[in-house]
Formats: sequence, C-alpha cells, structure tokens
Amino acid sequence: MAGQARFFFTWGQRMTDNDNINVSTFRRISKAWREAEPPDGSHFSNTVYAAINRYMAEGVAPGGFTKACLANDLRNAVSRADERRREELVQIVRFIGAHVPVVACGSWGAVSKWCQAATASHDEDAGAQ
Repeated sequence: MAGQARFFFTWGQRMTDNDNINVSTFRRISKAWREAEPPDGSHFSNTVYAAINRYMAEGVAPGGFTKACLANDLRNAVSRADERRREELVQIVRFIGAHVPVVACGSWGAVSKWCQAATASHDEDAGAQ
C-alpha cells in the first residue's frame, strides 16, 4: 500500500520552463522514492526500470529513449527505441504516469531541471563534507 500512495502531485498539472525544482524538493521526493516500496516494473525491461529508479532516487540522467519517455516526447522515444522497447512503450509510459511525480517528468524542461536539482544537491553534500 505504501508504494501506491507514495506521491501527492496532481497529474493535471505540467511543469513549464519557468517552474523551478529546488534542492529541497529534489531531496524530499528522491528520499520518498528510495524509502517507498518499489513499484512493480516487471512488465518491461529491467534496464529501463533501473534507469527510472536511478533517475528518481539519484537524479542520474537516463539514456535517450528513457529520457524521451520521461519528457513525454513519444515521437522521439519511438525513433530511439529498438524493437523490444517499441513493444514495451505503452507499459513504460503507464508506469511513468502512475509513479513518477509531475515535477520530474512531462517535458524536456522538467527532466532537465530534475537532473540540475540533483546535481545541486550532490554539490551541496560534497561541499558540506
């Protein structure tokens, strides 16, 4: 049950290029992602599932196909996909829609800002040591 109720963002909202994701937002959401019961990603590739988990938990930018899926750029995702990924695309998009909060997906700007906030968080942590 904890995995199902992990996030509290409204899916009707979309990030815009003017919206900001600050370090505390990244830390709060990535911590919740790491501590929650992992969502079931068994219906598509372990590679894509692991990339989404690293992206959410640590802010590591995934490869081009997964990044395009996160950005909701399906034309780009299809052009980057191999045959297996094309077959899995609907399941991957459903997974992102069900589990990834709107501040971390939906546009290239949101994906970029999520990774930038992660970098800033990691830089702050390194500076504190």
